[in-house]
Amino acid sequence: MPNFFDRISPARRKLLLLGIIYLGYISLGLPDKILDAAWIPMSETFSVPLRYGGFIATVLALCSSVSASASGLILRKLGTGRLLAVCGAVTGLSLVGCGFSPVFAVLLACAIPLGFGQGAIDTGMNFYVSKHYSSRDMSWLHCCWGVGATLGPLIASVFLQSTGSWRSAYFAIGTTQILLAVFFCSTIGLWDRARRDEEAENREAAAASSIDKLEGKCRFSLDFWLCVLIFFLYCGIEAGAGLWGCAFLTRARGMDLHAAQYVVTAYWGMLTAGRFLLGFTADRLGNRLLSTLSGAGILLASALLLVPTGGFLPSAALLLVGFALAPIYPCLMHEATRRGFNDATAAALTGMQGAASMVGIMIVPPLIGYAGDLISMEALPVFVAVQALIMFAALLKTGYRSSPPPRND
Repeated sequence: MPNFFDRISPARRKLLLLGIIYLGYISLGLPDKILDAAWIPMSETFSVPLRYGGFIATVLALCSSVSASASGLILRKLGTGRLLAVCGAVTGLSLVGCGFSPVFAVLLACAIPLGFGQGAIDTGMNFYVSKHYSSRDMSWLHCCWGVGATLGPLIASVFLQSTGSWRSAYFAIGTTQILLAVFFCSTIGLWDRARRDEEAENREAAAASSIDKLEGKCRFSLDFWLCVLIFFLYCGIEAGAGLWGCAFLTRARGMDLHAAQYVVTAYWGMLTAGRFLLGFTADRLGNRLLSTLSGAGILLASALLLVPTGGFLPSAALLLVGFALAPIYPCLMHEATRRGFNDATAAALTGMQGAASMVGIMIVPPLIGYAGDLISMEALPVFVAVQALIMFAALLKTGYRSSPPPRND
């Protein structure tokens, strides 16, 4: 059946679709990091130890990884547009539920649908952009996630300062998610039209060539597993520094709570700024060089975090961590299909990198939380430094050479 979007030219449809995807990724980032700014007062409300924040991070990551692994089946059933609308509604309602939670157990239960909603659409949009758009577009996609991840803790900080309640922040962001879901529902016709365009292109390509499937056998080389390890370490650093940055600045460096909350917001802002600037250089400098330079920057920032001093330095070091992290995820996710691996191995690498990211979020932040709560929040810079060193070595190994089998067997 014809729809409004049939009247738009294919080039404009593709551009409009990219804008909707970007908005969807902002929506994905919005609820991701509220906990980073709000957890200290939330733990006081529920009378639970600070380390319990790691439980929430683990539940979110576990549910996200489960839904991400099933995203291929879900996408075939619903399509990306419908999935975006459904996931927006699910995450919005989950956030409202978090705001109403009377006890910690209810908060933890609300994290389950929130994680499921985020994981499926994350994988779906990454695959769609990797397949249909450039490295620059992929960088700006993750920049949009950073916009949402920056706005989330910023909104939480503003509400905490103005109302003294973290619940109002959850209500506000949950309502925003539900409104965005309504908007995404109105754009389903554009996704349907894009699918028909792609089917037509695939028929034309099939007429010109018989090669239209993943070929070859999966080959698991050392470089393959090092790429997977990088994603585990990267997400461990990113999530750990974000979740526990506020506690580190207040407990280990003597900073005021409200000031620390704004520093954590700025941490995600620096990640966002780095990915925005990355879009102008990614196609020219290349994914591998940028990610290797990024690893060196994280190593430097982690060394500065280890310096036991107050004042400006710990805040600057945390912001440098955020900025230096920016290239790794989008560059290496985009690079997965460009490393010279055969098609089947490249597809497996993309999925394994995403899974390693979730495992890193499940394992590292809770470990930092336990060490920080039971020993000292000096555990944060130690964890960051050790992971940064291992990750930099892996980036050097995979950054300038690759020894996979031929692309097709």
